[in-house]
Amino acid sequence: MQLLNPRRQIRVLPLSRLRLGGVSLLAISALVAAAHAEDVAIPDIVVNADDVRAPQGSAAQAAPAENAQGANAGSSENGYRPATVNVGPLGKLPIKDTPLSINAVSSELIENIGASSTSEAMKYNPTVRPQLGSNLSANYFMIRGFSYSSNGAAAVDGMRASVGLEPIEDKERVEILNGASGFLYGFTGPGGMVNYVLKRPTETTINKIRVGNYGGQQGYVQGDFGGPLTIGDGQFGYRFNFVKVGDGNVGVDRETHPRQLYSGAFDWHVAPSATLSLEASHFDRDINNQQAYFLVGKATVIPAAPDLRRNYGAPYNFTHDEYNRVGASLNWRVNDVFTLRSAFRYTAAENRSLNMRDSFINNAGDYNYYMQIKSTNQALTTQGYTFVDAAFSTDFVHHDVTFGYAQTHVDSRNAYPNSDTNKWGFPTSIIGKILNPTYPADPNYPLNTGHKMRATETTELISALVADRVTFNDQWSVFLGANAPRVEDTTWAANTGAQTAQYAATKVTPSGAIMFKPIAAVTTYVAYTQSLQQGPTAPSTSINYGQALPPYLATQWETGVKATVGRMDLNLALFDIEKANAFTDPVTTLYTLDGRERHKGAEFTFTGKATEQLTLGGGFTALDAEITKSSTASLVGKTPLGVPNRIANVFGEYALDSLPGLSLLGGATYTSKEWVNNANTISIPQVFLLDAGARYEMKVGGKPTTFRVNVANLLDKRYWTNKGDDMLYTGVPRTLSFSMTVSF
Repeated sequence: MQLLNPRRQIRVLPLSRLRLGGVSLLAISALVAAAHAEDVAIPDIVVNADDVRAPQGSAAQAAPAENAQGANAGSSENGYRPATVNVGPLGKLPIKDTPLSINAVSSELIENIGASSTSEAMKYNPTVRPQLGSNLSANYFMIRGFSYSSNGAAAVDGMRASVGLEPIEDKERVEILNGASGFLYGFTGPGGMVNYVLKRPTETTINKIRVGNYGGQQGYVQGDFGGPLTIGDGQFGYRFNFVKVGDGNVGVDRETHPRQLYSGAFDWHVAPSATLSLEASHFDRDINNQQAYFLVGKATVIPAAPDLRRNYGAPYNFTHDEYNRVGASLNWRVNDVFTLRSAFRYTAAENRSLNMRDSFINNAGDYNYYMQIKSTNQALTTQGYTFVDAAFSTDFVHHDVTFGYAQTHVDSRNAYPNSDTNKWGFPTSIIGKILNPTYPADPNYPLNTGHKMRATETTELISALVADRVTFNDQWSVFLGANAPRVEDTTWAANTGAQTAQYAATKVTPSGAIMFKPIAAVTTYVAYTQSLQQGPTAPSTSINYGQALPPYLATQWETGVKATVGRMDLNLALFDIEKANAFTDPVTTLYTLDGRERHKGAEFTFTGKATEQLTLGGGFTALDAEITKSSTASLVGKTPLGVPNRIANVFGEYALDSLPGLSLLGGATYTSKEWVNNANTISIPQVFLLDAGARYEMKVGGKPTTFRVNVANLLDKRYWTNKGDDMLYTGVPRTLSFSMTVSF
């Protein structure tokens, strides 16, 4: 049985292996039957997956629930200010009533700035920093000084993401939860979490077609369709999105990124208070003539960044990604007290690549060529959860209790014999030069494409959670919770099948917060969180590449203020995070956990309408990150690799009164210098980038039509980026993107 195109040879586990979803599937089946049964008394209220739970008596509870597709949900009209976010197992909550630092990027803002990836979508958020520059092999980002990929610290509708590159065209918004979120998601990085919210069926009909160019010669067409079905008196709803991007040049010489996405969602309102949701999607992407990345190597000073349009890879370099995803969820308001939420998802993902690494041999920019060969590798992920919410009052306090269970099972497999554990040197003495890039002849290294697959890792992530939000009055509330996560991980050698590592760990991790609202428009909070972290995986530059290190405990203190001034949302958070330190020994290249790492800092963000015409967003992060304990004395006091101590971003949009429908856009991003070696003697310089754009809304043939144009890196600044190791990536060159959207 095959889930994907036979040419890509991804195989699906037999249904007998999908044991993870048993709890969720049984819960969904039982709840559907119960909600649909005639002898079940259901209150005459309408509750669906978008319902917002708020403290008793709060303004948020009295207000109608925000519709994720409504005009006020992150629209330009409202200053791109989403009022609610998905807080993992706690469900959808008002941002102001959460003792967490959370930001969101709406789909409308994503379209208006011409973003084609998560990195571009989040670039004006000062609390998260994209890291791969022009190398878009995966989504890598940094939150509070900790680096992650999409399959390491990301979720889709609250369930852990299982792919390295998550498309954004079928997402309603991208939410950024800053800080240790292991209490909510079980196993995440200590810096934070990115949650992708899928587009869901709408109450009113949506028909939109968008055509344009993402930059270079990346022509594309996108469709977004949704609404109630004409059958069933509004009982059924649908949403369908697709995007097709051509194989034109991306702006880097010879490089192309053809991709396509098909994503569908279906809602069945089983009863007035119960909604069954189904989802399915297919995504595939190829990078051809892929840009190389650089290694610090023997350089003691990093050469100035070159022309960003130059390609330092070769025509035979590529990356292929593909996944299929199916899922189901049910939200049932049983009565005035209890709500049950259950979900199940299965994802089959495949990747293979052949990438160039250029390792500097001196300070002049000369380099040796290396190749990383990754034969077909697959991740088959089965996930499920069931949670119960209970809202009730006792004496003079109100409780919002959540308890439940979540589980994720991942089977990783590789084609064999497999060479991705090695860094292959070219059989040539050619020396590359950064000012005049060339490439050696194709060495024709073997690349297995999946005819034989062997298990390389099995991971089981289990999480049991209980939480209570206690509201005393309009001013005071307390959040208390505990999570009991368990991780089980086993790895095997790709070539021999021999077991290389195995571990299991369980720990109850508490969390707590106190919230005080001096006035209705201001919320202050103090929070403490513990989280069990899944051990990091050794990077490809280490001798033990692919080895999963043991789990460790991270802790965080945070205090913050959230305020609304006029139509502007202002947020300030101070944080202090401690975790285990992981590093690659420069002599042995062995990647290990060694000592402790501490990140202290402050974040400030602002979003909203400064005036009726002017929308502003942005802020800054000030960070003091250091290694506080290590068996290598010279590392103590040093800044971890790739961590800037200052990030500042701003975005502005101005609607011209003199020409209704026309809006001018502009943005600026700043990142301070970053160390790229453990001794903190080699760095890449600070970078300041400017963007500009415009949007014009009008009617063509009676149909609402929007024209957009954006220029990223307006001054064509040359710069390096880094993802928290000794790898360097060239930045994104000046890029012109444009589109036309027609609604009908």
